[in-house]
Amino acid sequence: MPPLLFTSSLKAPNGQSPVYDKIGTIPLYLYMPLIAVLNTTDISNESEWNEHRRVTAVAVHPNYDPTISVIKGYDIALLYLANYSEQPPMALYSGKPKAGTKATAVGWGHTVFRGQGSDILQEVDAPIVSNEVCNQPESYNGQIIDSQLCAGFAKGGKDACNGDSGGPLMALQDGKYKQVGIVSGGNGGCAEPNKYTYYTRVSSFRTWIEAQTGLLDDSESNLH
Repeated sequence: MPPLLFTSSLKAPNGQSPVYDKIGTIPLYLYMPLIAVLNTTDISNESEWNEHRRVTAVAVHPNYDPTISVIKGYDIALLYLANYSEQPPMALYSGKPKAGTKATAVGWGHTVFRGQGSDILQEVDAPIVSNEVCNQPESYNGQIIDSQLCAGFAKGGKDACNGDSGGPLMALQDGKYKQVGIVSGGNGGCAEPNKYTYYTRVSSFRTWIEAQTGLLDDSESNLH
């Protein structure tokens, strides 16, 4: 079984539309090369890249439509790596976390809306928000579907931002951090009141992940 990473559906360089090639039922991006950098917090200095792996293929969920907003869901992809990582994989969260559960998002995105990305890995803690609250008229007005989840503060102030897309949202389960979501998008800038970040709910895609990889047992998973 090949080593894997998973993330949100990727955007082509220079804002171009992605090109697909159907291999079985898995659409693969044709532009390469892509490099996955692992086990680092500073991306500004290549000498600090403790581990990097060549990406050999990208499998995007077949229901993802790049021509429409990612708010429609299915914003998930699997990256196939040339070699296994030396890092232990993070387990996937089982089921749905309760509203109010503390979650942590990490990424190298902007620290302010329309600002600059960070060279140093950033993290933010935010509570899980129920889909009912996230679908209120002042938020996403019914657009968030069951395979997505939201996190953030009604008053705003801190949240994931541009450039964090594809990064993990983690929460404690059974005494250890597990990946509950993938940063997908937002609306109205960053950390605005009632405009929570929405995430791909990874528990909704366990069957798809297993179908593509043959993996599901977290203790033996090669997903990172």
